[in-house]
Amino acid sequence: MSGIPPEIEHDKFERLWDETNTLAASWMMTAQARPYIALLARMHAAFAERYPRHGG
Repeated sequence: MSGIPPEIEHDKFERLWDETNTLAASWMMTAQARPYIALLARMHAAFAERYPRHGG
């Protein structure tokens, strides 16, 4: 555990996700992007499971 409250960790991850998603979208149709986007999707699912958003 990092010691950071889950809500703050969630918000930081969401910000990182948004920034990375913007970059990934610019690569969307390239062969290099597919494994990277798949990795991000797995990371997002694992994070959402570990730190579910409560109340919105």
